[in-house]
Parts: sequence; C-alpha cells; structure tokens
Amino acid sequence: MTKTSDHYVLFGKENVPGTTTNLLVSIDYLLAFMPAFGFSVGDASSAKRVTIIGGESYVSTEDASRLEASGSEVERLAGSAEEIADRLRKCVEARDPFAA
Repeated sequence: MTKTSDHYVLFGKENVPGTTTNLLVSIDYLLAFMPAFGFSVGDASSAKRVTIIGGESYVSTEDASRLEASGSEVERLAGSAEEIADRLRKCVEARDPFAA
C-alpha cells in the first residue's frame, strides 16, 4: 500500500469512554507537530507511522496488527490520561514527535 502521510495519531472508536479525554490531552502535541489524526483504522493505514493513543479497549491488538501488516510502523501510548499527557508533553518539550 502506498503511504500518503508520514504520521497519523489514532484515537480509536469515538463511542469508547475516554476517547474524548485522550483527544483533549493530546491537543498541544497535535498543534506542535500537525500530524493527521482521527478515529479510523482505515485512514491510519495510509500513514508511514501510526501512534495509537490508548490501550486495547480503544484500538484492538488485531487492528494494530493490521496496521503493521499494511506497512505502517505502530507505537501505542497507553495508561491513564495523566500518563499519556506526560509522555506527549515530553515529546513537545523535546521537539520530537516520537520521543515518548
């Protein structure tokens, strides 16, 4: 598959409790690095690198494996909203979207 974007931040299903919180704690990261982002595994598969925000209840292991099989490099940031926010804040401070 041809990759049309460098980086996609995947938040998982919109109806899963916590997805909105994950999106909100990611705002500074999204503004700093301007990656494509959204809730669609299909859209994410067009990126060279995918950062999944949240655990397996947000994006399943099977979906992460499908992304890898499509040729995307996949990283998952899981934990509490505070832990995710801290990891993303470190990326912003380091000026490196993948420093987490």
